[in-house]
Order: sequence, then C-alpha cells, then structure tokens
Amino acid sequence: MDKETPFKKYLYNEITAVVALISVVVGVMNWVNNPDNKMSSSLQLIQKDISIINSNHLTHLQTYAEEIKELKERDIKFDERLDRIDTNVATILALLSNAEIK
Repeated sequence: MDKETPFKKYLYNEITAVVALISVVVGVMNWVNNPDNKMSSSLQLIQKDISIINSNHLTHLQTYAEEIKELKERDIKFDERLDRIDTNVATILALLSNAEIK
C-alpha cells in the first residue's frame, strides 16, 4: 500500500494539472472567440443604426427640398400678384391724372 500511495498522489497531481491546463486552454479560447462575436454583432448593430440615420437624413433632406420648392413657388406667385397690383395702381393713377387734366 505504501507503493500505491505515492503513485496515486503523482497520478492525481498529473491528472489535476492536465485538467487545469485543458480548462485554461478552453477558457482562453472562449475568451478570445467571445469578444470577436460580440464585436461583429456590435458592428452589425452600428451599421444598421448608420443606415437608419442615413435614411432619416435623406428623408429630411427631401422634405426640406420640397418645402423650399413650395416656398419658391409661393414667392413667384406673390411677385406676380405684386406686379398685377403695381400695374393696377399705375392704371388707376393714369386714369386719375387724365381725369384731373380734363
């Protein structure tokens, strides 16, 4: 039994060392692979957010372009109305000046 005890202790120590080494290797592999997976999923989420932001940005730009176009059209109509008013005022003044002369 004395011969078995040191051998069993040696064997137990060696098995413990092998199991610990395997555990460390598996842990390191998981640690190395996990951040990579998390990074790729984070990158995908960031890319999705960027595409949403770009889409919203383009939508806002299109809305602003349409509003600017409407304002320009309104400005043109306003200028046309002012021109008609100026023409009418000039006509009325001409009629009044002709009426005063007679």
